[in-house]
Parts: sequence; C-alpha cells; structure tokens
Amino acid sequence: MKLEEQVVSLDLSKQLKVAGYPQEGLYVYGSNLTPVKKSHYTLIARDRRGEYPNIFNHTIVAPTVAELGEKLSKKRYVSGRTESYWVEKDKLGIWWCASIDDPDLEKGVTADTEANARAKMWLYLKKEKLLT
Repeated sequence: MKLEEQVVSLDLSKQLKVAGYPQEGLYVYGSNLTPVKKSHYTLIARDRRGEYPNIFNHTIVAPTVAELGEKLSKKRYVSGRTESYWVEKDKLGIWWCASIDDPDLEKGVTADTEANARAKMWLYLKKEKLLT
C-alpha cells in the first residue's frame, strides 16, 4: 500500500490543523514558502531522533490511519450512552466511517482512503462537540 493511502491528504490535514487536531505525528507535509513561487508541500517523516528536517518554513501533520485510530476510539460515551463507530471499504473501493447507531448513514462520511475517512469523522465529531 502506498504511503499516500496511509496518511491523511494535504487538504484534510489543513482542515484538521484549523480544527485543533494535535500537530504531532510520524509524518508531516513540509513547505518552503517564498514570495515568488507558489507553496509546495512534500510529505516527510520524522528522523531517528523524532525530529523533522529543519528545511521547511511550514509543516502540517499528516496523521496516519493508526494515529487517527488512537484519537478516534471506536467507542465513545455521548449524551449518556455509548456510541460505536465502524470503518469499512465497500465493493466500489469507497471507505465509510459511521456510527453503528445510524442505520441510514446520516452522520456517516465517505472518502477515497481509510485515513481520509477517519479524518472526516474526527472533523465531524469535533464540529458536533462529541470528542472527549
């Protein structure tokens, strides 16, 4: 599986950052911002010391599937009850993330990768103030 399928896309990573997602993780998108050229982001990993290369002016964390799995536990206590979530890839290759208690998938999200589906669910839960 490609690395790009295991981490959240740049656009969703930007949304996560704005929404307050912790900017700690194994991978980041790094950018050199210059007044002449358009911003260019590169996906990079932490080095053996746990640091990112000091060549970028701007970084945005690119959470992995596993990192989001830790932040987005499958069971959550909401309004006096436990709510569970599932993540699954359908026959068409679309990833779904939704509440088990939502049979009509009204609160479900879809994405092209599991990482992006988990990121969208985190954003939804944050917006609805359902994250603990």
